[in-house]
Amino acid sequence: AREQILNCPNCELRETDNQRVRARLQEAFRAYRETVAKLQEKEAECEQLKTMVAEKAEFAALQEAMAEEANKSAASMSHKVLDCDNKLWAASLKQQELEGEIERLQFEIMSLSDFSAD
Repeated sequence: AREQILNCPNCELRETDNQRVRARLQEAFRAYRETVAKLQEKEAECEQLKTMVAEKAEFAALQEAMAEEANKSAASMSHKVLDCDNKLWAASLKQQELEGEIERLQFEIMSLSDFSAD
């Protein structure tokens, strides 16, 4: 039927058919442009999501590194506290030893005083 219209000597029919074809082509092209625009929007959303995922992974890695550093710091502090406790205990033992030595020397001094008084 379209071939008959195109071969028809009546220009009005041909022009009407051309207008219908143009209108369909314009509609198809408009739909194509809309589809391309939607696809570009989806691609942009996808890139945003990729960026968010990368940022989240980077944040998680930073959190993990911070936790690791905190654990190392806590372990270091724990070792320092233990070291201080050991030094304090050693100092306490030394103090007791010195107090015992002082008592012994005081006793010796008193014995010598008693001896010289005789």
